[in-house]
Amino acid sequence: MTAPTGAPPYYRFRSQARYGRARADLLAWYLTGDQPDEDAPFAPAEFTAALPPDSPLLTALTARPEGAHPDTLGAALAYLRICLQLSELDWTPAESFEAALAATRTAKTARSETVVVQPVAAAPPDPVEVPATPVPQRRRPLGRLLRGMVVLGLLALLGWSGGRLIQTTVERRAIAAELDIPLSGFIAAVSGLSLSLPGFASACLGTAPQSCRSSDPALPYATALRADLARARSTSGQMLAALAPLAPEGGTDWIVATPAQNCRVGGEDALDDDWRLVSSLCRVRERLTEYELCLVGHPMLSDRQCTDLMRLAMADTAFDCTDCPPRPANVFDPRLEWTRESRVAAELALEARRFAMPEPILRLTWHRLTGDYLWLRAEVMRHYAALSG
Repeated sequence: MTAPTGAPPYYRFRSQARYGRARADLLAWYLTGDQPDEDAPFAPAEFTAALPPDSPLLTALTARPEGAHPDTLGAALAYLRICLQLSELDWTPAESFEAALAATRTAKTARSETVVVQPVAAAPPDPVEVPATPVPQRRRPLGRLLRGMVVLGLLALLGWSGGRLIQTTVERRAIAAELDIPLSGFIAAVSGLSLSLPGFASACLGTAPQSCRSSDPALPYATALRADLARARSTSGQMLAALAPLAPEGGTDWIVATPAQNCRVGGEDALDDDWRLVSSLCRVRERLTEYELCLVGHPMLSDRQCTDLMRLAMADTAFDCTDCPPRPANVFDPRLEWTRESRVAAELALEARRFAMPEPILRLTWHRLTGDYLWLRAEVMRHYAALSG
């Protein structure tokens, strides 16, 4: 509120937008009516009806204190014009209100242009006068859509990779739990065989070669050897049974005892280390079966074959004595050397314990994801070829 000396308080509009709106409303009031009789009594109802209901001019009229209301229309108009002039001190327009009012009185043909131009300069921009806004508004949703598609693609990739990782981890740990049950017995049996088998072979070859074909309980290590062989063969079979989920369809023949025959391995959804573990277990079980056949005197093996087996079972045997027959070039298979097979059997325990470690799980997960990608690409190419053809 501004109160010049000797005059009632005048209203000062609180923003440039409200000042521009009040200026436009008062100019429009002058344009819409004929020459007003400023000496006529002031009728607030008629004056208010000629203005918009939310005009700032109404706020300026009601802001006058009690006892200072205008009596005539001229006094009310003079009050409002002074309010506009005082507001022009804060927000200087391109053309003063009095100049604009004079133009409306002297050139009635230019009234509409004066009324339209003046509010645009002072009032907020009309939404119709913004034709350039739709272009960025179209680009913005398109960019947002592309970013959303990229984020969704990344989330789908992460979800699929995480699902594959969880699946592989659960499967490997389940197999590892089955492997761990017979593993301790297998380790104990192989450790016992490292002493009982060479010891029995040395004793039987030293007394009579034919005694190697049937385990005479009187021979050293005979009882311990039979127990170690039975335990090692049983636990190796249990470990192969635990690895049966690795086999491809129709490839689980390693569960069946097949002496002198390698296990058939294959399949894409497994690691090379897994197949080496299966193959090594089959070879070890094959050797153990042959030794047991000799100990029980099975007719499948002759005395000479069992004698050769026992010679190969002796660690560090030089075969250079004058009384010993020549070393056989081949007994069933060149891989019958017990010293090498014992090392393989010892390494099997380490391989079995590494089965569910993070490194093989991650390698198998990557192998599976690569297979999924190749399959998906092949499907896309097939559908594309079908559509283009």
